[in-house]
Amino acid sequence: MRPFLSSLLFCAALIAPLNAQTPPPDLQLAQPMHFGGVLASPQGGSLTLTADGALVPDGGGLVPGLLPAHSEARFRVTGPPGRAFTLSLFPSSPVLEGPSQASLRLAEFHASLPGLKGVFDATGLAELRLGGRLDVPAGAPPGTYLAPFVKLQIQMSDGSGSAPMSLPFSIAVTLRAPLFLSCVEGMEFGSLLPGSETGIFEVLPQGGHQVATPNGPWLFKGSPRPATFQLVGPAGTSYSIQLPQAIQLMGNGRPIRVERFTCSTPLQGVLPPGGQTFSLGAGIVIPPDQEPGVYTGTFILTVNYQ
Repeated sequence: MRPFLSSLLFCAALIAPLNAQTPPPDLQLAQPMHFGGVLASPQGGSLTLTADGALVPDGGGLVPGLLPAHSEARFRVTGPPGRAFTLSLFPSSPVLEGPSQASLRLAEFHASLPGLKGVFDATGLAELRLGGRLDVPAGAPPGTYLAPFVKLQIQMSDGSGSAPMSLPFSIAVTLRAPLFLSCVEGMEFGSLLPGSETGIFEVLPQGGHQVATPNGPWLFKGSPRPATFQLVGPAGTSYSIQLPQAIQLMGNGRPIRVERFTCSTPLQGVLPPGGQTFSLGAGIVIPPDQEPGVYTGTFILTVNYQ
């Protein structure tokens, strides 16, 4: 009997992946560039917004304001992990157009990536933070200045991939003419005598005075008066007044507390032509055993732009 022979044929199949096309790099704007509200004196000056978001004036011609807030530009950059890329900015020195055909120039950019070159991390991400130096010529009129179509462009450093990809973004600044606040006359409480209990003697902002405690201090002689201030600047400027909380008067005895500051005008307003004059009153706290003498002090009044 002849042996039965069998044979098996094994086949191996190799599935080769298709050459996947590398996705092109991409740019996304997370935050536009804004130098914020800047107080500009007639002589002009320069102001630098760093890539870390700090606003640094060059000289005393420009002073950073509170509103609107300033911010560096931020971009999210995506592309092939581990690959190098190069960024470009057009124009390299943008012009910000403002009121009455006036303009400002961004003299140079400041970037968080040296030379505007970077490498995507293992997840294909990178970030660019962008600031710059702004030059403000003498006599630049107040208002908002804007360069709406500055362009950021990205390309792979090795020249591979598709054509360069670009993204427009804006650069803005709001120039404000400075407000000037001056003290016309200081506050005066007059000569007071302590009462039988601790009390508050108030100077009213509209003029006059009152004792908030029946057995508190009383006026012996003199003419109590509120402090008077004058605020001048461009008509139509919105402002707010920030009153002090409390201060101490120093003299021969224990410090005397002054509190309850009040104003003769609303704390928010719009500056009229010719400026605004207003007065501040306050209350002084006198205990029955306060040592006699002359007591003086200083308070700070702040006016903010709105």
